[in-house]
This record gives sequence, structure tokens and C-alpha cells, in this order.
Amino acid sequence: MLYSASRELGEINDISQLEQGYQVVFRLTEYYSQGHIELCRYQEVSDTLQLVCASTRKPPYHLHIDERVYHILLKQRQQLVINDLTQASALLPLSPPPMEPQSLIALPIMFKGRLYGTLALTYHETRHFSTTDIDFYDSMAQQLGSTIHRLEAAQAHLESEQRAQAAEEVSLIGQSALELTHRLGNDLGLVETYITHVKHRLSKYDMSDAFIESKLDKTAESVRTVLDLSTELKEVLADPTSANDPIIISPRTLLEKVERESHLPAHITLRIEVDADINNVSVREGLVTAILRNLIANAIDAMRKQPKGLLVLRAFNSKDKVSIQVQDSGQGIDPQISHKIFSLFYSTKGSSGFGLWSARRNALRQNGDLWLEPPSKASGTIFTLRLPRG
Repeated sequence: MLYSASRELGEINDISQLEQGYQVVFRLTEYYSQGHIELCRYQEVSDTLQLVCASTRKPPYHLHIDERVYHILLKQRQQLVINDLTQASALLPLSPPPMEPQSLIALPIMFKGRLYGTLALTYHETRHFSTTDIDFYDSMAQQLGSTIHRLEAAQAHLESEQRAQAAEEVSLIGQSALELTHRLGNDLGLVETYITHVKHRLSKYDMSDAFIESKLDKTAESVRTVLDLSTELKEVLADPTSANDPIIISPRTLLEKVERESHLPAHITLRIEVDADINNVSVREGLVTAILRNLIANAIDAMRKQPKGLLVLRAFNSKDKVSIQVQDSGQGIDPQISHKIFSLFYSTKGSSGFGLWSARRNALRQNGDLWLEPPSKASGTIFTLRLPRG
């Protein structure tokens, strides 16, 4: 069975197939065990465990596995073996205590000191799990941990190559943008002179036309707007660090600002959820609001065909950072393409594919990050933007 697990897990070569890895370990563990099994994924950002699989065989005492078991695993990250739960009040004070004798084993899924999840089992008899059982379950957990580590390492390498390629592409884009701003300044800079000459000629021939005058003024105003944008772009390209110096701001202020600026269709409801103890963040406000506007626009597009949609903007502390989530109630993103969505020029909507790539780049520019949460039982898509505390 261990060989079968190794073979099946070895055939998984893409992070988008990770769910299959959990299913392999759960299926073989359930085949070997006669007890109740729960397999969880560790969410590093929130420091919590998310149930992935659970057996249908429930023990007489519905432990489920008790939250205190998971708390011990998260804190100690070591095996927890209890031969008789009715006698384990000192180690695991359960209230109410089990009605019948019961044994439990809980194992961390780890590799190279990093926690990826937990594997926990209960049985309705005491001293049910032998040393051989424990070794088997521990080996299954280790194989899953090493598989997740391998997939994440491969994904990190792929992303590194993509970033290098993107950097080269952006370099070319930057060069083209500089050339464009130069041409705009040279060519459009003459438009106001042309308009002045036209007005002078009209005046010379004693011609007066309010409509022509209005259109000439509008033309001059439009050209000035483009030239101002061109000047700003040139300054940013010359010194990218000069724009948007970091400020200290509350996440609620950021979310309320993008809420005001968002034009939601009538069928979509927006809800803001901010923890009471939320910390301020140190960010470049323009970059963050641009990221959030992009995520909200994608969320609106995902719910466009639904009769009713819910958009949730959520903010909470996560270790030494602050996380902001954008969640929609759409159909979600296909796991087969989830690892591609931040690639430059990749798009499923026929657009330029620049939005999510730019959003993640802007997050990284201010010591943050942006990623897509793994799919869960809840519908829709969740993007998490992690930002430094202020």
C-alpha cells in the first residue's frame, strides 16, 4: 500500500493536481483503517486547519476530531497517540468525556520542518492502534508532505522562470513606453501651437464661430490631458520608486474607498468584513487600490450572469502581516489553470491578460503578495492580498 501511494503520488506533477494527492492518501488510509478518519490541509496565512476529507464511518462518540487535538498538533507538531480517551483528561480534557472507550492517533503532515496538514484517526476500542499501524499512517503522512513540498518547489521554480521572462518583457514594454512618451511629447506638443495659428487666422479674416472655438478649446484640453499623463508615465519609468511613497492607513479605509469607486451592477451585493483588532498597513495607496479594483472587476465579471451575486471584502491579521481577501460567489476558477492566472498575457476572457500579473507585481513591490486560495466547498473565488503592517 505504501508502494502504491508512492507510485500514485509520484505521478502528480502539477500543483493544480494537489487535491488528488490528498485523495490518494485518504483512500489508502481508509482502506487500511476501520475507524473514523479526518485529513486536513494547513492554511499558513490564518494558522488554521481546513478539513479536506472525512470518512463516513462515525464513532459512537462524535469526536470529529476534537479541536483541542488540532490545537495540540499545531502547537507541538508531533504525533499524538491516546490509547484510551476516557483516561486522557490530563492530556486532552474533553467535555463531555467520551461515553465509550476510544483510542486516537493524530499525525502532522510535514516535510523539512514545514507543516502541510494533519491526519487523524479514532476507533471505538482502546489500544486499537499498534506500532505497525502508527508507522504506516506516519509513512502515509510523510509521503503526502514530501509530495506537497515537491509540487511547491516545482511551482516556485516555474514562477521564477516566469518572473524572469516577465521582467524581460516588461523591460521591452518600458523601452517602448519611453519611446511612446517621447513621440507624444514631440507630436502632440505642437497641437496647441496649431490651434493658436487657426484662431489667429480666423481672427485675421474677422471670422467668429462659437462652435469652432469650443471644439478647438476641447481639443487643446484633451491634448493637455494626454501630455500630462505622458509626463507622469515618463517620470515613473525613469524612477519607479518615486511614485506612491508608503503611507500608514487602515484596511477599512482602503476597502471603503474602493467600495465608493466600484460601480456594482444592481444584482450584486457588496459586504465589508473587518476584524475589530485589525492592524494598520504600510502601503503605497495607489498600488493597493489598483490591485483591489482589478480583483473587484474580475469578481463582478465572474458573477455577471448570475441572478444574484455576493462580493465580500474581508480584512484580518495574519501573523506579522495583514490579509485582505476579495471573495465572489461565482463558479470559481478551474484548478487546471489556476497556476497560470498570474502569468503575463494569459487570459481566459480574450483580454490582454495584464491585470492579474500587474496586480501581483504591485503587491510584491511593497513587500506583500497576492495569491488564489485553493478551492473549497464554498462556491466562488477567493484572492488573498497580504500586506505589511504599519
